Amino acid sequence: MGPSSAEQKPGLNRLRAMWAEGRCALGAIATIPSVQVVQVLAASGLDFILIDMEHGPIGPAEAHAMIAATAGTPLVPLARVAATTPWHAKVPLDLGVMGVCFLLISARDDAEAAVRAVRYPPLGERAWGPFYAPPRWGLSMRDYQDRADDEVLAIATIEHIGALPTESVGEKIPQGAAG
Repeated sequence: MGPSSAEQKPGLNRLRAMWAEGRCALGAIATIPSVQVVQVLAASGLDFILIDMEHGPIGPAEAHAMIAATAGTPLVPLARVAATTPWHAKVPLDLGVMGVCFLLISARDDAEAAVRAVRYPPLGERAWGPFYAPPRWGLSMRDYQDRADDEVLAIATIEHIGALPTESVGEKIPQGAAG
């Protein structure tokens, strides 16, 4: 049996591909809910934008407009959420982000929870309902469902010294948690 159609197609997430090649990426953090700012950043040549739904006054409606403003550009939309739970990750993922940045990842269990939050069962706990994500990426619902687990990033934010006591970060954080 040959490779699946998802394996034969090129990757959607340019940021994931850049990191897999060992390349650096340049991005910006958006804490102001502005479609116009996202459009300017998308035209600037940046690789990603992190839509800050934790610290910024950005709710689902604003995030949706900001994510939609990246359509047709190489700018990869990411979102920072307020907790490492599947329901915090669900909305931005369903709206079309290609990665979720989770706060205060200090232990392997935290990183594993972040990865589960962005993966569909049986690999994770992400609930189904990506009605806006497939069109953002030019995919049918089925193609998005088949490819999302391989494309979406779970990004660990290490914010506490306790995350680094005796082991290296790479040993503590499982593969897939940050790239």
